[in-house]
Amino acid sequence: MVSSLNPATRAQITHAVRRGIAHTVLDVPNTADAALEAAIRALPRPAIVSTSAFRDPEGAQHLAHRLGTAAARAVRATEPGTIGLVGGDGAAAVLTALGPPRALVAGRIAPGVPLLRLPGLDVWTKAGGFGPPGLLTDLIQPAH
Repeated sequence: MVSSLNPATRAQITHAVRRGIAHTVLDVPNTADAALEAAIRALPRPAIVSTSAFRDPEGAQHLAHRLGTAAARAVRATEPGTIGLVGGDGAAAVLTALGPPRALVAGRIAPGVPLLRLPGLDVWTKAGGFGPPGLLTDLIQPAH
């Protein structure tokens, strides 16, 4: 799940899509919570979920919370094994929505990309403005 609107992240998404990784953009401000969850659950694996641009910085945390809650529900329902979170607000929202902080830092899967281990789920996280265009593809491809 990508919550970052950073240009570096957008370049990484473009690179991944060109390499055949599915991508959908969710219009979080204008989509009901149940529809957000359904859209996330319906995606093929692997896939990238990102948010549309929005102009209300004060509402960003609320939107991250809504998206995080929908993503956590979808993760619980589909049990993907591994998820990736790009962007701090969205990552924090998903991890919070997944429940009490019982994550164990298990290492890193790339420089600057830690791997967390939760019961039944591995989670890697990456800052939005970090990495070359191919990094997101490289992080997702092992799941192919």
